[in-house]
Amino acid sequence: MAPNWFSKSGISIGLVTFSLAVSSPVSLTLWQLSPQGLQPATWQAASPVKSSPVNPPAQAEWNNGSVKLTSTSGSWQSPDTWTVQNMEWSDLNHDGRVELTLLVKRPFKPWPVDQFLPYGGRIKNHHDIAGNSSHIILIGWKKDHWGEVWAGSALARPVRMFTTADVNQDGIQELVVLEGDYDDTNVSQASSLAIWKWDGFGFELVSRLEQPCRQFILTYSRQNEPLILLQ
Repeated sequence: MAPNWFSKSGISIGLVTFSLAVSSPVSLTLWQLSPQGLQPATWQAASPVKSSPVNPPAQAEWNNGSVKLTSTSGSWQSPDTWTVQNMEWSDLNHDGRVELTLLVKRPFKPWPVDQFLPYGGRIKNHHDIAGNSSHIILIGWKKDHWGEVWAGSALARPVRMFTTADVNQDGIQELVVLEGDYDDTNVSQASSLAIWKWDGFGFELVSRLEQPCRQFILTYSRQNEPLILLQ
């Protein structure tokens, strides 16, 4: 029997699923985060996730990989060496203030401390053939100006896309990403789905699913449980 994709709100995720299916031969699977990690979920009525209302503290303009923030208090422009691939207002570091989360591709830089360590260069391969690495960066208000609230080192696995959501229903947002490899020739493909949470200093891995994929959509079950539809 075909699954019932129509939600109680009248929004059909079946139409979204169809558009995903015809755009790629990659199969569709449904996943849910449990205490044991990402687990297969049963197909059931669902609707697209509607994020909690966020009042952006600034206007963000994203144009050809460049981002400019403008507010009554000041402005910020992403550096020319950055290519911003994705952005979203969120509070991933749980400080009670909204930041702009950016997925950035920029020229690779090794850790400065590596030159003093006997076995340095631990992230030396975290870049593509063009010498660019993948980063998650939080931009927010810093006392009297906009700037980097937090910037991660070059990721071991480049992120292809991300979103933020409370996927384990603990009242705080997590970072949901699709990951690839720096050697990939087709950057529209990913090799894993991963969920990360803020640990006070940076992000720690909650769960990772090793599965070829291309994109995902967040949905809710009939019991309002967060689900991830993976293509």
